[in-house]
Amino acid sequence: MELVTAEFVKSIDRTETTKSFVFKPEKILDFIAGQFLQVIFDGDNLKNRELNKFLSFSTAPCNENFEITKRISNSDFSKKLLGLKSGDKVLFKAPMGNCVFDINEKKIAFIVGGIGITPVMSILDHIFTNNISSADIAMLYSNRSTDDIAFKNNLDNWNKQNGNFKLTYCVDQEPINDKTILLGFINDDKIIKTIPDYKKRIVFIYGPPAMVSSIKQCCLEIECEQSKIKAENFSGY
Repeated sequence: MELVTAEFVKSIDRTETTKSFVFKPEKILDFIAGQFLQVIFDGDNLKNRELNKFLSFSTAPCNENFEITKRISNSDFSKKLLGLKSGDKVLFKAPMGNCVFDINEKKIAFIVGGIGITPVMSILDHIFTNNISSADIAMLYSNRSTDDIAFKNNLDNWNKQNGNFKLTYCVDQEPINDKTILLGFINDDKIIKTIPDYKKRIVFIYGPPAMVSSIKQCCLEIECEQSKIKAENFSGY
C-alpha cells in the first residue's frame, strides 16, 4: 500500500446517478482484481472522512489507466469528483482489500447489490480480458430498477460472448415483463433457482451492509460452507 498521484482523464456515465472516473497514475498501479483504494482530497487531514473515501477499482489491473465508480450524491466528496477537469492531480492510497479474485477458484458466484458491482467489474474485466476460461461464473445482480443497473451493456455483452458466465438481474421497484429479469429482493429461493450448484462455488457478496448481512444469512441457511463465503460491505457511497 502506498500513496500515488494520478491525473484525471475523463468521466463516464453508467446510469443517471452513477459515474465512472478514469485516472492515469504516475506509474501503473499493482493491485489484485477486487481490491479498493482511498481517494484523498484532503491530504492535510487524512482522517477527514467527508473528503477522503474508499472506492473499489472497477477495471482490471495492469492497465495504463485505472477507473473508480461512484453513485453520485450531494456530498462534498461527490462534488469534488464532479468538479475534476482533465489533467487535475488527485492523491490515492492503494491498494487495499482481501475480497479478491483467486485464479485457483474455478467455480464462482457473485451476489451483488447496487454499487457493490464495482469490484465485480474489476474481476470480470480481468477474467475476460485475459481469457481465463477455467473460471465458471454465476451472478445475481440486484437493483431498485432496470435504470439503476450500472455497466449493463458490458455485462450483457460478456453474458452473450461467454458460455461460462451466467447472469441474472433482480429489480424490486417496478413491474417487469422481461422474463430474464427477476422481480423482488434476492433471497434463498432466487439463489437456489438461478445458481443450483451454489454449494460447489466460492460465493462473493458485495453491497450495502444490510443486504450483505441478509444474503450471508441466506447462504448459511441453504448450507453454503462458511469458509466459501467472501463478503464486503459498501457503506457511505
